[in-house]
Amino acid sequence: MLEAEVEASGGEQEDSGEADRAREEIRAVAAMGPSGEGDTGGPGTAREESLAMWNVAGMAMAPGSSAQSESVAAKLDFLAAQLRAATGPMYLALSEVNGSRAAFKAAGGLSEWLAELGYASEMATGMLSPDGMARGGVVLGWLDGVVRVIRPARTDSAGVTLTGTFRAPGHSADANVDIGVVYGRHRKGGALRAVQLVSRMAATVNADRHRRGLVAAGDYNATPSESFQTATRPRGKADEALEILTGGGDGSAPSEAEVVPLGHDHAHGEFSRARWAGAGGARVGTSTIDHALTAGSERGQWRMRARLFATAHDQSPISDHEYIVLRRAARSRDDAEDEGAEWRPPRHGHGSWRPATWARFTAVAQAEAER
Repeated sequence: MLEAEVEASGGEQEDSGEADRAREEIRAVAAMGPSGEGDTGGPGTAREESLAMWNVAGMAMAPGSSAQSESVAAKLDFLAAQLRAATGPMYLALSEVNGSRAAFKAAGGLSEWLAELGYASEMATGMLSPDGMARGGVVLGWLDGVVRVIRPARTDSAGVTLTGTFRAPGHSADANVDIGVVYGRHRKGGALRAVQLVSRMAATVNADRHRRGLVAAGDYNATPSESFQTATRPRGKADEALEILTGGGDGSAPSEAEVVPLGHDHAHGEFSRARWAGAGGARVGTSTIDHALTAGSERGQWRMRARLFATAHDQSPISDHEYIVLRRAARSRDDAEDEGAEWRPPRHGHGSWRPATWARFTAVAQAEAER
């Protein structure tokens, strides 16, 4: 994790006209298209069936200092550009989201922010840390009004998975897909628990594979084989369980679930998670622990469309995990498009915000932190 942004809690916040005006301006910034000149293909336009997964490196919507506000702003700015683009994902799987569910659902929280961009969403909170912050939560989003919700998103008792049942455009009337976000927390066997839960879900949909499917995406904090990591990374029980579930992750052995290939050149040090050799130093890959596992009718239907390490306007990294976009094969002939179409990440850059906007963003963040 690059940072641990702190959400404070406490006394009542007095409602002020300045805070309200600040929120409206921040929403207006989020509503801009990638060029900053308005929507260029936002929610409601035709979207391919796709999913984006990203470990947001401990992001909380109510940071406790101006420096942390800038970090959150960079992440929201990047996400807003991706979600509003014509190529924006149908589903969104975010892991390592900090804060309480109450804060997520509150006015000005992440749920409201996503709704402004056309996404319904749900959150499963992480574990409570000694500092009182819930850390390591997950958020699942879907295009509201485009995807039909068959069963609302639900979490497991450990809070390491959040899964909903949906019917996307092109689905037959008697078919559906389970879409889940996963975060294999380091503490208290969270990674092993996540793999075990996905294994159970895979077995269930495989028993009815003609009508049911599963996509479980996120940061598993585990690798399906030694080839997905550097030699110095130790392997544990979660890694062994993931190897069994996926047959080693390369499709060479029978398995209950498939790992969607992400196209990394592991042999030459390319991985989904990285560290940086000092401030402004070179990026060094460590392991590919971000995975999308598919089973049932979804197996073999998804492929990697794009992946990148997101950066702020000054090119500094804002997460130690790649933002990864997956695309599903067309469900009908009418929906088939050019599979070779090039994907370019939408432009973003909160560095272009006016000083007044930055001041108001900070004011909102501090007001939310004091709630």
